[in-house]
Amino acid sequence: GARVLHVLRVENHSAFDKYCDRKRKVIEQRGSCDDFPVATDGSMECLPLDMEANIKYLFHGTNPAGADAIARTDFDMDRAGSAVGTMFGPGIYLAENASKSDEYAKEGDGIFMGQCALLLCRAVAGKVFTTPDKGDWSQKVLSGEFDAVCGDRLAAVGTFREMVFFDADSVCTEFIVLYTRTYGEVPEAPVG
Repeated sequence: GARVLHVLRVENHSAFDKYCDRKRKVIEQRGSCDDFPVATDGSMECLPLDMEANIKYLFHGTNPAGADAIARTDFDMDRAGSAVGTMFGPGIYLAENASKSDEYAKEGDGIFMGQCALLLCRAVAGKVFTTPDKGDWSQKVLSGEFDAVCGDRLAAVGTFREMVFFDADSVCTEFIVLYTRTYGEVPEAPVG
């Protein structure tokens, strides 16, 4: 399990402007996209999403310092896949399940000792290419045929689906969730 310590709102106006431009381009190119359902659909109704471009809330696991860097300067495509790998190509990997992103989260050090970070991101999914097969599928997106790849390991081996984005402007960090992992601990009852 996990114990959430802090949820921080990210307001990087430069990254948000690039994200909005990317969303506009996808709508201009595709018109309305077919809905691509994900587990987070409907869970953030207080924060409406643009369905025309298939905008989704998805998670990204990292460490606290990495979360801070991404929030300040956006995702760096030159680092894509450098931390864990590139099962579906060198891109930004997001998941519809926080537990999948937790697999990639690392504990921080210093004042963040024992803490992990998840980013909750808005992502322009647009037209999604879905595959259960490992491989570099980046050309499906870079060619303009699709806007994102869904690596469907749920269908392949019963685990999780991951969304992969090959344009940093398709993803905008909205929240940083700092948490600790719990192992068989029973939560304390609130006092009062």
